[in-house]
Amino acid sequence: MEAIIESAVETAKKIRKELKKAFPGVKFSVRSSSYSGGSSVDVNWKDGPMRKEVEQITEKFNSCSFDGMQDMKITTGYEYQGKIYNGADYIFANRSLSEEYKKQIQEFAKEMFEDFHINDWTYQQKMLQAEEHMKGLDSDTSVEIKEEPQEEVKLAEVVNFHQRKTEKEINKL
Repeated sequence: MEAIIESAVETAKKIRKELKKAFPGVKFSVRSSSYSGGSSVDVNWKDGPMRKEVEQITEKFNSCSFDGMQDMKITTGYEYQGKIYNGADYIFANRSLSEEYKKQIQEFAKEMFEDFHINDWTYQQKMLQAEEHMKGLDSDTSVEIKEEPQEEVKLAEVVNFHQRKTEKEINKL
């Protein structure tokens, strides 16, 4: 079966249609870009579904993959309604959170994790887990984060090489 060549704009229209069907009431910005050597579609939205939920829909529209070992783009096309298409090379999903929603998640995370703090290296992971728990989603990112107890640090002694040299000279006498 021969692939149907389409522009990134046409791929974006299909993505917009599928997102409307899957998430009615959520406003998505679906923008296409064409540039030297390829094209892409950026999907942006605020709050609403989580990124992995949207990517389940958008990832099937990727027409290319990238092989980093060979530093090359591999055109694969995608299947849609029984036909093979070559459209936008890559689809990017970008979600942002409103301040109100972010505060809701933070409050929920504080209840879930006693050591929750914005400056903690596990902050983003805990925010993600808290939101998934809030929404009742099964968390495949749930990783128990254990911090190992800190060992007492023994500082190295500073060696005064001039003094050491002088001591060796004295010992020679």
